[in-house]
Amino acid sequence: MYQARAAKNGFFASLFDWGFTSFVAPKLIKIGYIASAIYLGLAWLLFVLGAFKENGGLGLLVLTFGGLVTLFALMMTRLFFEFLMVVFRAAVDVHDTMKRRDIG
Repeated sequence: MYQARAAKNGFFASLFDWGFTSFVAPKLIKIGYIASAIYLGLAWLLFVLGAFKENGGLGLLVLTFGGLVTLFALMMTRLFFEFLMVVFRAAVDVHDTMKRRDIG
């Protein structure tokens, strides 16, 4: 039910939906997750390059443990975005239930 509703309205149609019957956030979450993954990857790469510039041993340390920290940060980012999606899907389900019962 949620997938059909999200596909029905485009990004700009949802953005300018003054009645707030469709959400923009689920469409933006995909972009936010991709941007976060790119940012974390680039930050890790810059830390690795800076560490190798300082010292070879430090570079290896940052290369291995920094990669693990980056992976953990990406997992936490994913969990955060999944939580947001659960909230929005619940809101859509509540809205649809109210509509079926003619409450709202």
